[in-house]
Amino acid sequence: MKNKRDIILDFTPLLDVMMLILFFFVFFSQSEASKQMQEAKDKWDEANKAYEQSQAAFAEYQQNNALAEAVILAGGKDFDRALRIKVCLEKNDAEWQAMVKKAIIDDGITSYEAIGVIESIRARDADKLAEDLNKIIEDCGYSSKDAFVCEIIFDSSADGTRLAIEHLEGMLKNLRDEYDYKYLFDSFLDLSDVEYEGGKFNEKN
Repeated sequence: MKNKRDIILDFTPLLDVMMLILFFFVFFSQSEASKQMQEAKDKWDEANKAYEQSQAAFAEYQQNNALAEAVILAGGKDFDRALRIKVCLEKNDAEWQAMVKKAIIDDGITSYEAIGVIESIRARDADKLAEDLNKIIEDCGYSSKDAFVCEIIFDSSADGTRLAIEHLEGMLKNLRDEYDYKYLFDSFLDLSDVEYEGGKFNEKN
């Protein structure tokens, strides 16, 4: 009778392969999970930032709306009491400048006195123009806390007026945004649309 040989199976190499596969499976699973967690965190941060911005915008809207309601309920008294200045746009040779004047009321009669000049309007940015006008206003003893009616006077029939007006519009915006002129009312008077007769301006037909 023949002897049966013992059969010995060595599973060590197979176990090594299985452990290696398991290691890579765990490694890539953790890597993918970390990636997904980071993406989720980024989306959360983005959503939270958008929420904060919307809250800030809503708060600003409420503040502006409350201010508008206060002016309306007060019957426009803030507007009536506002200091009046004129910014008269004019061309000096090839460059544009603006003469700034303030209103002086004497015995019920209003006249305007020159208080400063803003130079090189088209060649400078809105922030520099706002800096100039703010200084002119402060030199007169006023501040951003006062209410102002600022009238921009220009003649659109002159070449290059449009760009100068755009710069002045940016100047007014910067006064409100950067210099905190919350009570700045503005208006624009185009001299090409009006005619002077009997001591006042009238719209042309």
